[in-house]
Amino acid sequence: MVADILSGFDLGRHDRNKGFTLTELLIVISIVVLLLLLLLVNLRTQIKRANDSHRKADLNRIQKAFEEYVNDKRCYPPEGILDDCDSSTLSPFLERVPCDPVSRTPYLHVPGDSNLCGGYRVCAQLEDKNDPDIVRIGCHPDNGCGWGAGYNYCVSVGYGVTPDGYNPNVAPDATPTPTPSWNGPYACTPQGACNYYGDPEGPIFPQYGCPVSWSGTCPPGECAQQANRCAI
Repeated sequence: MVADILSGFDLGRHDRNKGFTLTELLIVISIVVLLLLLLLVNLRTQIKRANDSHRKADLNRIQKAFEEYVNDKRCYPPEGILDDCDSSTLSPFLERVPCDPVSRTPYLHVPGDSNLCGGYRVCAQLEDKNDPDIVRIGCHPDNGCGWGAGYNYCVSVGYGVTPDGYNPNVAPDATPTPTPSWNGPYACTPQGACNYYGDPEGPIFPQYGCPVSWSGTCPPGECAQQANRCAI
């Protein structure tokens, strides 16, 4: 009797109707993998944007602290004030100096070109190279703002975000190295700021790798060129 009942069913046809073919399974798996990849890319983008929002907020906090500093001291903080991040070097204006949320390294501080009291720039390295703020302020996603490759977002007071004459579309290492020309005590720091280095005839210029110097303040745009900057 059982055999008679089973004989009324086409078991092979039943399995084919209920299951999936190998091709169908491969299509489903491919779609799932593609959706997972899209989800992963979107997640990574959102994480980068969250980190960049943190960086921008940090720069705004530093900027506010600098303004309180100048109101109290009558001059902006000296170079290196941000180097010891997560410290209290800016206290009481800022309880802790912020670090980059991912690398835990300091943000870049570029003092005024010839006068600390004249202004400053503070820069960060944004992960999202498509952030419209990068181009809006005159910087390049990879070449940066003129203060070193990668530093593609800055806030500033007293000066423009980028050095005078800076071309964001020219890579920082595209300028040929000039023949050493030491004509005065002023030279460009590695960050692209003009600094008083002392006697150009003495040992300090070769020691610090200064390729060129000037008798007065550095001419506009010269410190924007990587090849004009001292090694130290």
